[in-house]
Formats: sequence, structure tokens, C-alpha cells
Amino acid sequence: MSEAEHETHPVSPWRLGLEAARRNAVPGVCLAVFAVALGLSYAFVPAFTQRFDAFAAWRQSLVFPLDWAFPIASTAVFGGGVPWLVQRLRPGGVVNAPFRDLAYWLAFWGFKGFEINLLYLGLAALVGDSDALPVVLGKIALDMGVYCPLWAMPTTLLAYQYREVGYRWRRLCSGPLGHGVATWYRWDVLPVAVNNWAVWIPAVAVIYTMPLALQLPIQNLVLCFWSLVLLFMTTGLEVRRSREPASPG
Repeated sequence: MSEAEHETHPVSPWRLGLEAARRNAVPGVCLAVFAVALGLSYAFVPAFTQRFDAFAAWRQSLVFPLDWAFPIASTAVFGGGVPWLVQRLRPGGVVNAPFRDLAYWLAFWGFKGFEINLLYLGLAALVGDSDALPVVLGKIALDMGVYCPLWAMPTTLLAYQYREVGYRWRRLCSGPLGHGVATWYRWDVLPVAVNNWAVWIPAVAVIYTMPLALQLPIQNLVLCFWSLVLLFMTTGLEVRRSREPASPG
């Protein structure tokens, strides 16, 4: 969005973000319920606790380079591969999800897996590796207050916009980035960050109560669930619109 467009619409980026959060209220609640269910299952269901702990022990047994290959591969699959496959299988998905997109999203989310694993390790070293309330709150503050708005949201949004303009850097520079990085951040990134805070803080809170070895796998499950909920909601909206009679004119 350009500054000229917003000069005629006195809506702040914060308001745009809150409006997006309201539109995503249903999937946001689903995301929170899913994350809390995982946390409660680990805490109170012995069968889940045993399986989670066994998985955590297996992950802790990995040595370099497998200990870094796992977060890269798992995040690539859950963040990029599964949503792409579902999108391809949905009505009209063959056109909407070409194989070039699969390679792109696997590469992007694989890099994010490396990045998120580094974030979790760094926060554990900096703030602590426990589920104590001050530790969890400190991690949430650094994640949602620093990492998210300064790096995670800008890079993720840029990746999606690059895909939307057909992987053409010039179109990206003349389109979303055409009015400068500051304007792009204000009107594109900031509303997304506000929406992200509204729907992801409960999930992040659950993630940081888990043992370190389980934080990234739980994040992968939540990320995949979030992507699928949004895809299914979008599919339902498209189906409903296709059944509506065309407006005259």
C-alpha cells in the first residue's frame, strides 16, 4: 500500500492489524485451543507424556549434522510441504500450487527451521531452560516483541509477496517496496505483526512451557495446523461465493 492511498483513508496500521485479527478470530481461537490441547496432553495424559518424552530423548541423541538437519527438514515439511500438498488437492489447487512453489516453500521454511531452532537455543541460553513463569514470560517478550516484528514478520511477508509477484524482484521493488522500506514496514509489516501477536501469543506461551527438545516440533505442529485452518477457511469461502448468484451489472 502506498502513502497516497492511506492519506485518503485515516486508518492507522494498528487498526488494520486489529481488523485482521478480528477477521482471523475463529482460526485464532482454533490455534489457541490446539496449542493448549497439546500442552495439557503432555502435562496430564501419561500416554502422550511418554511418547513426547521418548521423542525428546531421540532428538537429544542426534549429533551434528543431524541435530541441525532435523529442524530444517521438519519445518520444511510442516511449514511448506503439507500446506502446499493440501492446497494442490483442494478445488483448483493444481493451478494454485505448481511444483515451483513446492521447491520455493521447502527452501524458505527449511531456512526458517534453522532460524527458529537457533532462536530457541539462544533464548534457552539467555533466559533459561525451564517452565518457570519468569522464564516463559521473558521468552515470549523477546520472541513476540523483538524477533517477530524486527525479523520474522518482515522476512516472511517479503517471501510471500515475492511469490505473489511471480518471483520477479523488479515487480517486488516497484510494487510492495515501491514507496520505500519504511512505508512498506508501516503499512504492510506492522498490521501483519499486530495480527500475529493476537493469534500466536497463546500458542507461543504453550511452546515455551515445553522442554527445549520439544519446542520446535510443537511449533511445527502448530504452524501446520494454522496453515491448514486458513486454507480450509479460504476454500469454504470460495465455495460459498461460487454458489452465490452473480450480481447484476
